[in-house]
Amino acid sequence: MASNSQLPPPCALLNKQYTFEKTTITIEETIAEGGFGVVFLARDNSSGAKVACKRLLVNNEDDLIVANREVHIMTHLRHPHILGATGVYKNEKGGVTEICILMPYCKGIF
Repeated sequence: MASNSQLPPPCALLNKQYTFEKTTITIEETIAEGGFGVVFLARDNSSGAKVACKRLLVNNEDDLIVANREVHIMTHLRHPHILGATGVYKNEKGGVTEICILMPYCKGIF
């Protein structure tokens, strides 16, 4: 993973737009932060629907292998009780790969 000193805080991404294969979204708020990424609530610019966007930043080959495995699993997974990915965005700049995984938004009960 990229070190925290290299990363903008999640709030810096508010209102940022990402374009996936057929969907453009706008980041609205941070839902969760973990050791491997940040999950944002976003809005589909075309439909207005809420979506989730998991953003991973990796700066080494081992973490990139793990992130790509997650993308592969999420894009091929088909199960009625598990949300899969509906789009993937990748961008490499300055030795850091940004990966965003688009998923349906499912509000938790926490």
